[in-house]
Amino acid sequence: MKVITNGINESYLIELLENAPDDIEMVKAAVAYASDDELLKFCLARKIPLMFYGRMDHSMPVSLPILKKFLTAGPSYQCKLVYKHYHPKVIWLVNYGAYIGSANLSRSAWTSNVECGIWFTEGDLKMHGIDVELVDLFEKVEKESEVLTEELFNRLKVFADANKADQERESLLSRNFDVHIRPQLSKDFKGLARIVSKHNSENRKRKFLEEWNSTLQTLRKLSDIIVQDANRPAWIKNSVPKGVQVDQFLHAYYYQNVKINNQSYYEEHYQKNRGRTDQALKEAFTWWHSLAKAPGDEDKFIYERAPFLLKSLSRDEVTQLSEDQFIQVCQKIHAFLTASRQTTNNELGFPKDTKLELLDRAEQVAKWIWNSRSGNGSSPLQVFNHILYGGSTDDVPHRVWDAAFEDDWHLQRFGLSCIGELVGWAMPDKYPPRNGRTSKALRALGFDVKVYSE
Repeated sequence: MKVITNGINESYLIELLENAPDDIEMVKAAVAYASDDELLKFCLARKIPLMFYGRMDHSMPVSLPILKKFLTAGPSYQCKLVYKHYHPKVIWLVNYGAYIGSANLSRSAWTSNVECGIWFTEGDLKMHGIDVELVDLFEKVEKESEVLTEELFNRLKVFADANKADQERESLLSRNFDVHIRPQLSKDFKGLARIVSKHNSENRKRKFLEEWNSTLQTLRKLSDIIVQDANRPAWIKNSVPKGVQVDQFLHAYYYQNVKINNQSYYEEHYQKNRGRTDQALKEAFTWWHSLAKAPGDEDKFIYERAPFLLKSLSRDEVTQLSEDQFIQVCQKIHAFLTASRQTTNNELGFPKDTKLELLDRAEQVAKWIWNSRSGNGSSPLQVFNHILYGGSTDDVPHRVWDAAFEDDWHLQRFGLSCIGELVGWAMPDKYPPRNGRTSKALRALGFDVKVYSE
């Protein structure tokens, strides 16, 4: 976590791009005003997909030159606009971190203005549950946004040219915009601002459970299909739990077909497959069945890690795990390894130049969690037991919500993807594992599922 105030503390937003790693998956930016193309140029140079959500009104908050560049940048670089009542400054470089602050996309905001913002590493985002909040933010902004088309650009340009003389007459310009532009938009914008309801938390939980359970049923249906002889490759025994089989099918499909050279193209696959999901599944099943051997380490996971996790997370053993056994459990959870990779040396209390192999880094993160407590004072093993066995098996999704979003049961650095896997490895036939990669693979196959960060 780092404060960004430009010249005040000699920490500049532009430096975050200059020091960015190579494995950024995509960039999502919700920034009201944009007059500089530095972020777009960065994404183009690195070939990183960019989703930009800017503001749209009579004052042209996103300049015409910026809009024009998005129109010609290619399908992986999308611009969408939100009408009025929209003022965020959030830039999420997925797998790297997120800036939340006051800076718009302008040269002065990034270099010379006095701005104030916080840079959260990906580890920070997961530790505090901010990553899930950002997913919700961009999901809601997406629903209220208007895609930039050539037609909309032309209307905006005509409006700007016709009203140059009225730049100081704000009220007239605003009315003119409502007359000439708003009727041509495809949505009736009501704005994202809402009066906070005392039932807000209950509504969030309800919406989460609706999506989580819907995706769960999709995974269950796929697991019933994947175990059939016509779809199961010869190197997988039919005794392997179906939840494990569907997870490793999705793992292989994602890493062999969707993620290429550190770039994930699940949205491009989704656009192609969302109208042909059955055909996309048929093609994927045919590919899976034809494999003479595991394309990655799927066989090791199926025959070594999964049985270890199933035993370790059983009702009889989960509360009896030693610290070393707890560390081994964490090291075998894919999402935990991803989260550990994104945890910086500074967060672990090590010098900046410390070199740690991934499993060693995961060990240090697991040790930190082992010594931590949830909001109600529960140990990690007590939290695990609550999630898995703290009531009816049918109510596990409700306890997933508890551990992911409620302070009483939340463990920092053990986020939603880790919890989704934990449940899946403990009871794979009823609750197939789900993490960020699971959702991306499903979306790539054409399913309209929500992608939580991995």
